[in-house]
Amino acid sequence: MRTLIEVFRNTPVGRNCRTLSQNVAQVLQANVEKDLEVRFLPLDSPEAEARGVEIAPCLVVNGRNVVEGVPGPDEIARLIEEAVLITLGIILTRGPFSSGGAEDAVELAAAARESGDKVGLFLISDGVWLAHKGQEGPLAGRLAAFQKAGGEVLVSGEHLVAAGLSQESLVDDVTVLPEPYDELVDLVMERWDKAIIL
Repeated sequence: MRTLIEVFRNTPVGRNCRTLSQNVAQVLQANVEKDLEVRFLPLDSPEAEARGVEIAPCLVVNGRNVVEGVPGPDEIARLIEEAVLITLGIILTRGPFSSGGAEDAVELAAAARESGDKVGLFLISDGVWLAHKGQEGPLAGRLAAFQKAGGEVLVSGEHLVAAGLSQESLVDDVTVLPEPYDELVDLVMERWDKAIIL
């Protein structure tokens, strides 16, 4: 997966901006095997405004890590490692009204999706109630926003039946898994880089 490094500089380019550019070039030479893209941008660019950058020099990695000043090559390499996007799986076992677990799961999923990670929210046991159609309140709205942003909601078919629910009683754009445990093993072992159980 490509890592985007944005270097924001003053115009004309001053000494600190040149030093930062040289440090980035050194990191690129040491990491030729990685898929790195570097953009050198002026401080008055729309990209700087979008990232909240107000001071140059400034380095932004994958839109996530922002460092003002002149980080050295080792710090830049560390920032690149920290900013790598992942595929995150969140397994929710608790219902939306029994505890704060459902709120935590949706907030975590939405925040990870907003930062660019791919996110799957797997609803199992009482967690299937989170996808029940007709719920009102901020939690339902946050779940819908997560889905609209590209988040994936997976529901255990076995637990759906046990709860007396059907596919028709769920919000749109969820995937019901008829063999949830086989699917879960595949997700954890093959598709997700990290998994969290709530």
